[in-house]
Amino acid sequence: MGPIRNAGLCLFCLILFGSFSPLQATEKILEHSIVLPTGQTALVVLPKGFRLVNRYPAIIALHGLNQDEQFSCDTWRPVATQLNFIVLCPRASSKEKGYLHGEIDDRKHVLQFWKQLGRRYRIDYNRSVLVGFSRGGNFAIELGLFYPRYFPRVVSYFGFFNGYSQQILKQNAGLPKYASSQFYFVTGTKDLTLQSNKNGVTLLRETNIRASLEEYPDLIHAYPKDLLEQFQRVMARMQ
Repeated sequence: MGPIRNAGLCLFCLILFGSFSPLQATEKILEHSIVLPTGQTALVVLPKGFRLVNRYPAIIALHGLNQDEQFSCDTWRPVATQLNFIVLCPRASSKEKGYLHGEIDDRKHVLQFWKQLGRRYRIDYNRSVLVGFSRGGNFAIELGLFYPRYFPRVVSYFGFFNGYSQQILKQNAGLPKYASSQFYFVTGTKDLTLQSNKNGVTLLRETNIRASLEEYPDLIHAYPKDLLEQFQRVMARMQ
């Protein structure tokens, strides 16, 4: 590769990922932020050996209360590294209330982040998954029901199938837009979300939407320690 082509490549990296020093080049290319015009931010982690010409599935990871996008990316980075996924971690608009739907609508923000990621990289949409933990799990379910075209595969870790999700489902039950939708609930046998998740699976199945429930006997409101293996089970189930 000659000096002119090298210079062009460096300029391209500067435009795409922002300025960085040669010593930090690898780190900067593997992780960067997206900022919407409204000020909302998301963190993006690219797999090792990432190449723009290749197509990658993505994990869109939503965090719980008193957490942030860095927590989501730190949690999912080892999984993404092993399975060669991109990770998109949107930050909730409210630290106290998490993701919002109202005058400030994080549903639209998450969708905008997802669309921006698709414009920037070659995404394997057939293998991409929306996941959420705790309050982020609630919101992932809502997004899957509100935007099934964009988020057909949803995994909720210790989230509630709340009244808002039930309302969306009731208003749209039986519509063909849910033909590809799949929901996977992960909870613990002693966790407060268990009964809500069981109800959610029942309601979804009654409207011909595919839904599964996985219970951990000794896990209470935390990500599974075997997250890589657990996520591989999810992906196998959702094929």
